Amino acid sequence: MAVTNEPAARHPRRRRRPLGVVILVVLELITAALILTALLFGGQVELPRVSTESDPEFAAIVAAIDLVLAFGLWRLQRWAWTGVMIWRGLVFLSLDLIAYAQGESPYVELLFSIVIVFYLNQSEVQRAFLRPHTPERAEPVS
Repeated sequence: MAVTNEPAARHPRRRRRPLGVVILVVLELITAALILTALLFGGQVELPRVSTESDPEFAAIVAAIDLVLAFGLWRLQRWAWTGVMIWRGLVFLSLDLIAYAQGESPYVELLFSIVIVFYLNQSEVQRAFLRPHTPERAEPVS
């Protein structure tokens, strides 16, 4: 009986999900759950830049985007990384800067968006969102 050094089954190498990404997913899900619960059951949620009472349509859009981004982040999809960068880095950061220019003091919100953007730009986090290299298949021997 010949013994081979071949592994019994070849499994693609799994990408490791960074802890910060898990935390972001949980935060996105909590935000979406709070907003959706308030919208569905008539409650009120006041989050920075999001109010289910004064602007329920925008709140519903925020909840939907948060759910989609949480799903993509959990699956380590590159589009989700890009989406969070746009959503937090462009949209919310811009809204916070506009609020600051109007005399408000959204320091915590600004800090939160900046921390997310800087965290997602860490090289180990970016690597987690890259597609794993798939080796080229050898041509079948005739």
